[in-house]
Amino acid sequence: MAPGIPPSNLDELRRAVDRLPDPGRAPAAPVRPVALPARPGRPAATPTVSRPPARQAPATPPPSPTPIPAIQVVGLTKKYRGTPAVDGLSFTVPRGKVTAFVGPNGSGKTTTIRMLLGLVRRDGGDATVLGTSVDHPSGYLGRVGALIEAPAFEPELDGRRNLLVLAALSGTPDARVAAALDLVGLGKAGRKPYRAYSLGMRQRLGIAAALLGDPHLLILDEPTNGLDPSGIQEMRGLLRGLASSGKTVFVSSHLISEVEQLCDHLVVIREGALVYQGTPKQLTAGGRRLEDAIVALTGRSSL
Repeated sequence: MAPGIPPSNLDELRRAVDRLPDPGRAPAAPVRPVALPARPGRPAATPTVSRPPARQAPATPPPSPTPIPAIQVVGLTKKYRGTPAVDGLSFTVPRGKVTAFVGPNGSGKTTTIRMLLGLVRRDGGDATVLGTSVDHPSGYLGRVGALIEAPAFEPELDGRRNLLVLAALSGTPDARVAAALDLVGLGKAGRKPYRAYSLGMRQRLGIAAALLGDPHLLILDEPTNGLDPSGIQEMRGLLRGLASSGKTVFVSSHLISEVEQLCDHLVVIREGALVYQGTPKQLTAGGRRLEDAIVALTGRSSL
């Protein structure tokens, strides 16, 4: 008997040795670790078995942030001599789409647009343009192009020179003039005197002026006024192309037939208050004509 090892422990060791594989024979089945009995006063050793690390589930990516609307209007109010022109108006203009702003004459469309551009001070409510409050128009007007009245240009200058004057006044690089003319389809007519322009060409030159600063948002007040069917069709194609390039277009109109073919999103107001916002398709659910649906909302036989 080996000195210092109790008989029971020695027997256990011998049995463990007997289970070891013989180098001259094929390897036996894997040997399970055996815990040796503890010496008096010491705890028994616990065998450890290495295991592969647990596979972790892939991390879930955080949700994409909700894009800030191009225009957000909440309870906007404007009164003239106590009479509300815009009365608690609320609506949203999504980015990268054409939104039509529709309502009868005198319903508050132009007043709303003027408040959004910082030209008229609101009496109540709030609004943001490209994420900035209308209280601070200098924070966003550099990224906004607008046409809210018939464009006024020097008749004896050609279209290109008229835009060069505007570019110089606004500090815009001259290279933007050619780009804006091409964008509205006046690249070849840029050297033609403004007095020789048709009404449709004049409207397009006005939009080219609004595009000089390469704006993110384009606000247009009745851009098809006075245009013949061919001019209206050209304007429609222009605005759709601008939206396809990633710009947001907010356009007021009373031509429902054009609204239906032009816009992705629709805002309808009556007497300065919202009566509908959503897609034209939602408004015509059930087979109604868009014109009939809008006339029913505004209470007018025509706009």
